[in-house]
Amino acid sequence: MLDLGIFLRPPRWCILSPLEANRLEVNYRVVGEPYENFIIRGVRYNGRLCSEIPITIEASQGRDLLSSGTVFIPELEPTQVWNLPNFIGLTGFLERIRFAVDPFDNLFYFGAD
Repeated sequence: MLDLGIFLRPPRWCILSPLEANRLEVNYRVVGEPYENFIIRGVRYNGRLCSEIPITIEASQGRDLLSSGTVFIPELEPTQVWNLPNFIGLTGFLERIRFAVDPFDNLFYFGAD
């Protein structure tokens, strides 16, 4: 479940922290395709690109949105620590839902239809 994200210029795909990816019901190391040289905030990562991963956006009012999307999960070196948030991606997720951003009140509106 991806319930936290950054929306300032969304990346191509959603990015899920490796720690949270370990809690997925699917083994992303098996279902994901290897993907190399994905740049996140100026740093190159190798990892897995996984399709149809369940994503939930929790609503503060109304109903939560359950959808699926393409998610990049970085593979870290044993001494590396992931200190970035999760990211909401445009391709493979946001393009599938209706959404709007209110920059004045810092609100993100969404819906399935």
